[in-house]
Amino acid sequence: MIRNNVYTECTYLSKEPEFEGDFMDYISVREAADKWGISVRRVQKLCELKRIEGVLRFAGAWMIPKDAEKPIDARLASYRKNSKVKIGGGGHDGG
Repeated sequence: MIRNNVYTECTYLSKEPEFEGDFMDYISVREAADKWGISVRRVQKLCELKRIEGVLRFAGAWMIPKDAEKPIDARLASYRKNSKVKIGGGGHDGG
């Protein structure tokens, strides 16, 4: 008889999960999106990029710890830091 262990079906991304309780300590991608005010696709991408602490992938679905914090949006910070474009104030200087 072959036993399928929950550890063989999980892909661990950032830390070893604690399976003392049940999976009630995790929320779905949709719940995280509602909680953080972002799209479901953006939460999926954050999971793929390993930006959420303690995220698990189980049976094809992402499981996010209930107490996980929304990651800082690195897209905006890097854009502002490296951008030389002035925001607002016309675009053509009449030359």
